[in-house]
This record gives sequence, C-alpha cells and structure tokens, in this order.
Amino acid sequence: MAKHTLYKKEAYRFIWVSGMIFIIIWALTTPLQAAVDNYASLKSRIEVEGPMITLGDLFIATNLKADVIVAEAPAPGRRMSLSPRHVAMIARANGLVWKNLARLDRIIVSRKSKTISKDTILGELRHALQDAGAPDLMDVQLADRNFALHVATDVTPMIVVENLIYDSESGQFEAHLVTESSYGGDTTLISGRAYPAIEVPTLTTSLNKGDVINASDVQWTLMRLDRVGQHIVTDARDLIGKAVKRRTGAGRTLRSSDVQNPVIVEKGNLVTIIYKSANMTLSAEGRALHHGGRNDTIQVLNTRSNRNLRARVIGPNQVIVSPHNIQLSAY
Repeated sequence: MAKHTLYKKEAYRFIWVSGMIFIIIWALTTPLQAAVDNYASLKSRIEVEGPMITLGDLFIATNLKADVIVAEAPAPGRRMSLSPRHVAMIARANGLVWKNLARLDRIIVSRKSKTISKDTILGELRHALQDAGAPDLMDVQLADRNFALHVATDVTPMIVVENLIYDSESGQFEAHLVTESSYGGDTTLISGRAYPAIEVPTLTTSLNKGDVINASDVQWTLMRLDRVGQHIVTDARDLIGKAVKRRTGAGRTLRSSDVQNPVIVEKGNLVTIIYKSANMTLSAEGRALHHGGRNDTIQVLNTRSNRNLRARVIGPNQVIVSPHNIQLSAY
C-alpha cells in the first residue's frame, strides 16, 4: 500500500514538472516568435517613385505598415540620405524591430525618373525664343552643357517655357522650364545663348577619295553664322556631281577646295587633242600632264611636236585647245 502511494506521488510530481516546463517554454518562445514576426530587413537597393518615402519603400517585413511616411523623397533623378537612427526610431514606433547591424552611416534613397531629351528641350526653347524676336535660324547653346531634365515616372515628357528673358544683342537668355505631374508642377531654371545660324550642306555618309557626291549624299546641318568661313560651301549645287579630293567623314562641312570635278583624264594617259575652228576640225595624240575633270584646264603634251599645250577637258581622255594653241602637230 505504501509502495502504491509512492508511485502515485511520483506520477503527480512528473505531471507537475512537465506542465511547468511547458509553461516556461511557451512563455519564452511566444515573445520570441512575436519579435521574429516584427523583425524588419532593410532593402539593399532603395528606389521610390512618388514624392514620399515610406516604410514599405525601406523594409521587408511580415507585419509591415507600408504606408507610414518616413520622409520626403528627393527630386526625380536625384538621391538623398536618411539617418539610420531616425529610420530605426520610426520603425520601432510602428512595431518593427530593425537593428543597424551593418553600422550604416546613412541610408541612400534614389527616386526613379524619366529624362526629357535635349532635342525636345532645345525645340521648345527655339519656339519661345522666336516668339521673343530671335532669328528663325539659330543655334541654341545651354550654359550647362551637361544639363538633363528629369521628371517623375508618371509624367508625359512635355515641357512649357515660362518667364523667358531674351537679350537680342548678346543672344543670352534665361527661362523656367515647367513640367507637370500628378504630384504637382516642377520648375527648373535654365540659361544659355542663341547664336544666329544658317543651314549648310554636309555629307550623310563617309566618302573615299574620288567618290562623286550624289544628291542623296547631302543633308542640311545648322551651323553658327560666326563659324561659317568664306570658303565653306553653302550651296548644295556646288557639291552635287563633284568628287571629294580626300576621304571625308559623314557630317562634315566642306570647303570649295575639298571637292573637284570628277577626274575623267588621268595624269599620264594618252588623250585626243581636238582643235575646232569655223572651217576645220583637227585632232592629234597627246599625253596628259595632270589629272583633270570636265571643264578643267590642264597641261597636255603633243606627242608629235613635243610641245606643251593648255587644253580644256571635254570628255574621257578628250581635250580641246583654244585657237592660239594650234600647234597640234608638226604639220
């Protein structure tokens, strides 16, 4: 009987101990699990689209109040830094556990953007400058050569030029570029100078020495008037049908000395020398002493008389002499 009572007491003691162990384990693990559920991980790359930075932009967590605002976002295309202490304080106030284990000095946040092309900006400026009295043809140069206009991702890439100030004598200008978005308008100050310009013919493609310029090889390029020298070709008719004297790159302006009539008489070739008068036509064999294109005047050697003559090129390996050079041969 005593032995049975002992077993019963031991059983009760075992049950009591097991229950206490269970309670202790439950008490210890429940807060730990809650902490795990609220543990936040900082994103490795933080980019925002809107005007505000939220907890959802910064952290990955299970129970996350994603819409809680942390700070104002930087301008589109820009970035800013946040204090880790400030971020941790806001996270803690909203039930998140985040520790700066990486010992960050700052948290970098950038804002997504779209870029308005420089051609679009210059086009709008030209229209506004023309309305203000600038020349119809002008080369607009921005004071900041690396200028780039970033807008929010929800913006249609369109701008409006406002508050333009233009000095017609110097060509200098200043204006505000205004872009619109669902978050409100953004204004950017811009300045530069408008130079009077003309359109000059340039090549659309590279040409090798001797290549003949066709109409399809010519395009019109805007060029500052003060940079157009007196020998720059400004009329496409002075280029089409001509041959380049040396390899010439696409987009280059050409001087009159860069082109010539296509060579149809090569130096050293045998040529037919023709003399015409009202009563007769004579011909003799000669040798070209220079290259020549149509209507070029070159030196040729009469191979029979061994005399040098000035002759005009009229066709492939054909030249004609003027009446005062009638010694075509030793008649």
